[in-house]
Formats: sequence, structure tokens, C-alpha cells
Amino acid sequence: MVKPEQFEFTHYEQVRLLGYTQFAWDQTQEIVVSIFTNPGREPTVSWTGTSPMPLSFFLPGSSRAPFIGPPQGPTVLMDRVKQCITAEAAARLSNPVTK
Repeated sequence: MVKPEQFEFTHYEQVRLLGYTQFAWDQTQEIVVSIFTNPGREPTVSWTGTSPMPLSFFLPGSSRAPFIGPPQGPTVLMDRVKQCITAEAAARLSNPVTK
């Protein structure tokens, strides 16, 4: 390391070696997913920045699933959110005790 205190090293070497970007702090890295059990009604789900929607929208094979994608966060993260909600929908809505 030559002059590690210099901006050129700390910024550009982090980008090159560690994959950091100057806008890394602006990238979504986590999302809060909430499932609401509504006594006497269908459960709903929402995640950071969305309004609650019926959990049944996420049952496997449902044609009503809302768009989840890059505008809401990185593709990898949003795919994981969809997988999580789909698994919860299948588990909760197929078991009458948790309806």
C-alpha cells in the first residue's frame, strides 16, 4: 500500500478490490416484510414502501401477484422477498389454524 491515506487509494482501490461503489450507501440492503393477521379476515402482507395487500396474491400459481422488482431494490434481494412471502402464503393459507 502506497499512501493509503490518499483519496485515490481509499476510494478507487475499494472499488477495484472490494467491489464498493461511491453510491453503496444508497443501495437497499434490507427490506422489512410484515404479515398482518386480521382476525376474521384474510391476512395481508406489506414490505418497505408498499401498502398491505392480500397474502393470497402470493400463493403459488396466483395470477394476482404484484410486481416485485428492481425499482424497489436489487433484483437478488427482491427475489428473496418474493420467495419468503410465497412460502409464508403457502404455509399460512393452507393451514386453517393460521387463517
